[in-house]
Amino acid sequence: MYHSLLTESGPGPDTIPPVIRNCPSDKTETTSTGVAQVTWTEPSATDNSGIEPIVSRSHAPGSSFFVGTTTVVTYTFSDLSGNTARCTFNVIVSGEHIE
Repeated sequence: MYHSLLTESGPGPDTIPPVIRNCPSDKTETTSTGVAQVTWTEPSATDNSGIEPIVSRSHAPGSSFFVGTTTVVTYTFSDLSGNTARCTFNVIVSGEHIE
């Protein structure tokens, strides 16, 4: 005769990354001054744990970007289990031709 004993140890490890909302699309700015301050609405994220994810970012809204550059802006959201989700977009700054 075979008997089994079931024990409940709770749910398995959390492997679900945070869910990002409102990741900006690429931003293109034109300036005649050689540098542009670029703004955007920051993305946010939720996590299945119900705890707000920790966020790190490479640049903040209002940062200065130089003419002739394309800069990748990255937001990384991490939950307490170490799962991460990333939002990336480009900031492209070109010079305005003045005659």
